[in-house]
Amino acid sequence: MTALVVLTRPEGDNSRLESTLAAQGYDTYIQPLLRIASLPESELPDPPDLTGDDLCIFISANAARMGLPNLMGAMVEHGIVSFAVGPRTASVLEVEGLPVIVPEQMDSEGLLALPELSDVQGRRAIIVKGEGGREVLARELEAKGALVEEYICYRREAALVDSDTFCASLLDYKKIIFQANSGQTLAALTTVLEQCKGASLLQHCVIVPSQRVADDARHLGWQRVVVAENASDEAFLTALTSALSEELLMDDDIGATQLSSPNTSSANTSSPAKAPKEKAPKEKVKEPELTSARRGFGAFFVFIFVLLLMSAAAAAAYFILLPQWRAQTAMVGGLQQQVESLGAANATLQSRLGEQMDTQAAQFEQRAAELLKNQASQHALELARSQADFDEEQRRLVGRLDRLDIRIARLTATDRRAWLANEAAFLVRLAAQRLLVSRDISAAEALLDNADALLSEVDDPRFEPARGALAADLSALRAAPRIDVVGLYARFSALIGQASALAVVVAPSVSMEESSSSKGWLALAESGWKAALTKLSDYLVVRSRDAEMSRMMTPDWEALARQNLRLLLEQGQIAALSHNQALYDTALERAAAFVTEFMPNDPDRVAAMLEEIRTLAALNVAPALPNLLTSRAAIADALRSIDSDKTLPQVTGAELVEPTIGSVDSPSAVIESND
Repeated sequence: MTALVVLTRPEGDNSRLESTLAAQGYDTYIQPLLRIASLPESELPDPPDLTGDDLCIFISANAARMGLPNLMGAMVEHGIVSFAVGPRTASVLEVEGLPVIVPEQMDSEGLLALPELSDVQGRRAIIVKGEGGREVLARELEAKGALVEEYICYRREAALVDSDTFCASLLDYKKIIFQANSGQTLAALTTVLEQCKGASLLQHCVIVPSQRVADDARHLGWQRVVVAENASDEAFLTALTSALSEELLMDDDIGATQLSSPNTSSANTSSPAKAPKEKAPKEKVKEPELTSARRGFGAFFVFIFVLLLMSAAAAAAYFILLPQWRAQTAMVGGLQQQVESLGAANATLQSRLGEQMDTQAAQFEQRAAELLKNQASQHALELARSQADFDEEQRRLVGRLDRLDIRIARLTATDRRAWLANEAAFLVRLAAQRLLVSRDISAAEALLDNADALLSEVDDPRFEPARGALAADLSALRAAPRIDVVGLYARFSALIGQASALAVVVAPSVSMEESSSSKGWLALAESGWKAALTKLSDYLVVRSRDAEMSRMMTPDWEALARQNLRLLLEQGQIAALSHNQALYDTALERAAAFVTEFMPNDPDRVAAMLEEIRTLAALNVAPALPNLLTSRAAIADALRSIDSDKTLPQVTGAELVEPTIGSVDSPSAVIESND
C-alpha cells in the first residue's frame, strides 16, 4: 500500500513539497498545525535605526516576509549584507535584490559558524524573528561581545484542527510519515494524535530537522524518529526515502523468517517415507531357500524344483514388479495431472497478468491525466497565491506609509501643508546663507527652485505673493555675474611661479685667491687692508640713497624680496577666493608697485607680470548679489496669516533679520542672523 505523508507546515508553505511528493507517487495530507499571524499595530515595535556596521539576521522565511518591509529601506541605504538561516529565507531577500549570506548548516549553529559572525565585538546584531523560539543565537552572539537586539514581527498561533476528520483520514493507511519542522509543531502534532481514540499513531515514523527535536519526540512517546539534515524540502525528501527503505528491509526480514519454518518441517516429514522403499527389495532375497529339500531326493525332483523355481520367480515378479509398475503408472498420471494443473495455472496467471497490466496502464493514464490536471491547477493556484501575496504586500506597504504619515503628523503636530511650507522657508534661509558665506549662486538657485516646488505643492492662494518674490529673486540670481574662481586661482598660481623665476642682481664678492708670495710688502699691506674691509662688510652694509637697491642686494635680501612678492600675490589670491574686493585691490596694487622695482634687472618678465596684474585688478571679485530678504519676508507673512486661522502651526524662529557682514578688511567675515 502507498505510504501517506502528512505535511504540517503553516498554510501556504506546503505547496512546493506537496507537488514534489505527488510526482513521486506518494499520497499526501496537508494539516497545518500552526498559523503565522502578524502582530497588532499596538504591539508591533518600531523598526531599529540601522547603520552601516549593523548585522541583520533573518531566522526564517516568515521573518523575512514580515520584517523586510520595515527594514529594507535602511538596509539598501546603508548597504547592509543580511544573513539567512537557509535557502528559502535567502530567496525572499534575493527577490528584493539584497545581498545575503547563507550557512552550510541551516540552523543557529550554522549561523554562528560563519566567519562573518566570528568577530562581532561591539557590533549590533538585529535578529528578525517571531515570538518565542530558541535563544541559542542571541546568547552566543552576546557571549562574543555583540549588542543583540531582537525585532519581533510575527507570532505563531495554534491552528484550528478537526481531530476526528484528521484521525479518520489516517486510519486507512498502514504506513504514515509525519513531518514536524520545529519543537512547537511536534508538540501540537502529538497533542492532536493523542486525541485519536483506538489508534496508536505514535508508532509511525516522524521526520524532524535536528537532534534536539528528535530528543523531544522520543520524550513525547514517538517510537520511530528520523532526523533530517535540516528543515528544507530536499532534506525532508532524503530522510523520507531513507525511512521507507528501512521499513521495507524490516518487512522483508519478517517475511523471510515466517517462510523458513514450513519448509523445514516438510523436509523432515518427507525423509522417513523413503526409508521403507529402499529396504523392501532386500527382504525378498531369501525366497530361494524353499528348494533346500531336494538334497535328500533324486533327480526326479530336479524337474519339479525347476518348475517350482519358475513358479516362485513368476510369483515374485507378480508380487514385486506389479506394484512397482502400478506405482509408476500412478506417478505418471499424477505428473500428467500436475502438468495439466500447471498449464491451467499458467493460463490463469497470464490472464491475471494481462488484467493487471491493463489495470496498471489505465491507472497510469488516469494518474498522468490527474497529474497534468493537478500541475495545471497548481500552477494556476501558485499564480493566484503570488498575486494575492503581491496584493497583500502592497496593502501592507500602503498601510505602513499611512502609519508613517500619521506618525510624522503626530511628531510635528501639524499637517502636510504646514510641513511643506516650513520646509520651503528653511530652504530659502539656507539659500541666503549660501550666498552670504560662499557666494554659491548655483546652489542658491537650486534651493530656491526646490522651495518654489514645495510651495506649488502646498497649493494655497495665500502663498502666491511668496512665489512671486521667489520668482523675482531667481531672476536676479540668474542675471548676477558669475566669477571663474578656478581660473583666478590658476592665474595667480602662474604669477607666483613667475615671481620665483624673477632675476635679481647680487653684489660681487672680493676674491682672495692670489698668492701672497708673489707680491711685495706694499702689495701685501694693500691686500690685508682689502681683506679687513671685506670682513667688515659682513657686519655693516652702507647704502647710498641715490644708488639702486638691486645692485647692493645680498643673497639673503634676494630671498626676502622673492618671498615678499610671493606673499603679496598669495594675499590677492586668497582675497579673490573669499570675494573680498578691498583686500583684493590692495594686494594687487602693492604687488604691482613691488615688482616694478625689478624692472632694470628683468624687464621682459616684469612687463609681462605687470600686464597680468593690471588685467586682474580690473576684475570685480565681489559683485552685488540679492539678499533674498523679500522672499523670506513673503513666506513668513503667509505663514503668520494662515496661523491666525489655526490652519498651520505657529512658525518659531522665522523672524527675519538682515544678515550683516563684518569689515572686509578684517581677516574673517562674521555672519549674524537669528536663524
